[in-house]
Amino acid sequence: MPFPVPSWPLSILVLQTLGIVSALLVLPLLPPRDGRMLLIPVGSDSAARLAPTALATGARLIARGPFPGSLVVQGQRGPLSSALRTVLIVAAPQSGCGSAGSPA
Repeated sequence: MPFPVPSWPLSILVLQTLGIVSALLVLPLLPPRDGRMLLIPVGSDSAARLAPTALATGARLIARGPFPGSLVVQGQRGPLSSALRTVLIVAAPQSGCGSAGSPA
């Protein structure tokens, strides 16, 4: 007579796997405390004031981003996030955003 296998170990394994996969997908997108970041405007008004506000926080413009109105900057996350409320800030790895041939 076979013993029934409880279903909870399988559900825990599935939840752990989903957690690990989610972390591997999300962690690379978290912006660094200080470094290259991609600024993606969420609203139309935020695109117009993105560059001046980023410069006012001490950030340095590096290149245009891959999305319309987005910019790659070198700066500090704290001042940028407090000044740019309607802008999505994500990590900008060297290979993914901007290049020497695409100035801001």
